Amino acid sequence: MGRYSSSRRWARGRPRERSGEMFGLRSTSRGGLGGSRAGRNMPRPLWLFTAVLVALMALPAVAHAGFYVRARIETPDKTVYRGNAWMGRNYIEDSDGVHSITQNVAMSTIDDAARRAGFPYSVSMTAWGLSVESIDGLAFEASPPWPGWMYRVNGEMPLVGAADCLLRPGDDVLWYYGTYDTTPAAVRVARRAAVNTTVTVSALEIDVSGQAGAPIPDATVCVGPRIATTDASGQAQFKISRPGAYGVRVEKDGYVRSDLSYVNVAYRSYVSFYTRPARVRRGGVVTLIGALRSQNGVLSGRRVAIQMKSGSAWRTVRTPVANRRGVFSTWLRPSRTAYYRAVWSGDGSHLSVASAVRRVAVVR
Repeated sequence: MGRYSSSRRWARGRPRERSGEMFGLRSTSRGGLGGSRAGRNMPRPLWLFTAVLVALMALPAVAHAGFYVRARIETPDKTVYRGNAWMGRNYIEDSDGVHSITQNVAMSTIDDAARRAGFPYSVSMTAWGLSVESIDGLAFEASPPWPGWMYRVNGEMPLVGAADCLLRPGDDVLWYYGTYDTTPAAVRVARRAAVNTTVTVSALEIDVSGQAGAPIPDATVCVGPRIATTDASGQAQFKISRPGAYGVRVEKDGYVRSDLSYVNVAYRSYVSFYTRPARVRRGGVVTLIGALRSQNGVLSGRRVAIQMKSGSAWRTVRTPVANRRGVFSTWLRPSRTAYYRAVWSGDGSHLSVASAVRRVAVVR
């Protein structure tokens, strides 16, 4: 019953007054809907009608609360759109008029993407519902092999039309021009790699269930400005000599080009240290000295985390800074035998690195 069920006013009020308070139509406070002079003078039936009307008007806002999904639109020649799409109340115009899409469905991604990127599109009402006729000037062809606009959600091919396919926050929607036999391609590559090491890129098919399947031989792989062709196993190798973030994609006739993946290429880092002494009595002091280097020279001014593990988890106990020669030092006062390591988290041009683990024994 809320706060009114225990109040004296609720206990002594007449039945009609109590029912009004239960629904929040009469309040003892000055604020709120029931606390205004106009509210006190308004007949209670009108209050009830007003409250119900306000509640009903709020329902669509709750039912159609918007969220973002990821959308990509591909033609055989180019990527029309790649980015976020807002799911909410959209209006689709076709040859029969304007249709309000009041549910968060895959069809809505085209409308929101078109508003953001400025490309034209058209849909039509068919016996199976709303159908996409054209996007960015590329339309359905009424001749074999009858290419048109297809879509997938999270890699899967839905069994319903785009106007009936409900989406959830974070879904990935792909629109592409092709036939039922057109297969999307995917790229697989490590997220990070060291300068002057071999980067292997794999080109794979995406099956109707959204899983990466068979390799794609003779596909064109682009890593930044570099181009190579996959071998019989669907792989291509690259060696990159400069640090940076490189976009990777796969293309081949008859396939939908893959989405962009990125590999971050950076200099390999090295960190090492030693302790003096390696055995100490309880309460004694241990000196730790180490060095931080990389493929392209000394790393100075970087903060190194000294981590200790005496149980099941590592924890940071010191954070010395490497000097201009890349050397760092600190002291430890271990209370029991423990393991230590030095960790540097890296930066945009250097890979993160952890040293070998060293044991410091505490004796009585």
